[in-house]
Amino acid sequence: MSFDTLPLHWRFADRLRTCRLGQNRIDGGDFEDLDTMMRAGWRHILHPAPTVQTAVDLAPQAARSGRFGVRLSVTPIKPNDPPVVIESPPILFTSPSVQVAVGQIVCIHGWVRIPTDITASSDGLLVVDSLSGEALADRIGKTKGWRQFALYRVAPQSGPMCVTFALSGIGEHGSTTWRFKCSKPPSPRRNADAKGDGGGCREEAPHN
Repeated sequence: MSFDTLPLHWRFADRLRTCRLGQNRIDGGDFEDLDTMMRAGWRHILHPAPTVQTAVDLAPQAARSGRFGVRLSVTPIKPNDPPVVIESPPILFTSPSVQVAVGQIVCIHGWVRIPTDITASSDGLLVVDSLSGEALADRIGKTKGWRQFALYRVAPQSGPMCVTFALSGIGEHGSTTWRFKCSKPPSPRRNADAKGDGGGCREEAPHN
């Protein structure tokens, strides 16, 4: 935040006090059933590299509650000679798309666990929404147990929106209980005011 953006900050803070989020908009975010995830549109993309191995699975070790969570892992092919730098994330894990309206407030929430430092990259685990890009990505390193994350956004345009987890280096990431919630579309007048807010909204009830 800078002095120039203070008016936007206070405008957004005012919206936080009055915003209410609707129901979860994506299926399969508890990562309990592979068929449900595939039907909903969850997908992963692997970028093969000659120095590492990648894996994506549903594992009990990645569960905070329930039976399973999704686990992403990147390991060096030669453990005694791991790469110093990995140029691009070896694994991308992406949610189904949700249609949003310009000015609508979106909350993307979940839990992550990263038991060890992610090496060969300074970005760690990136949580990136498709409308804001890497400039507003949440970068997460080693966690002490489970860590709650939330991205709050005001949609800059109408259209599909999704979120991607990018494991940028060597390490392991577990995730569970993703939720994607939106406010009601703003009125035309509020819509015009919201274009420069660039923020999001809190939930009135605690996350489960």
